[in-house]
Amino acid sequence: MQGIMQKIQKILLELPSFKHFQEQLKLSVPEVPPKQEFLTLVGASNPVF
Repeated sequence: MQGIMQKIQKILLELPSFKHFQEQLKLSVPEVPPKQEFLTLVGASNPVF
């Protein structure tokens, strides 16, 4: 399961929209640096993988 979550996270981080979000966040110079949190699959009613 850990390997699948790493693959999903890699896909998310490589999305053009997410890269744009990261770029805009850096340019905004926030007062408090953002905290990175990793995704966790909690549960699903249908099989995800």
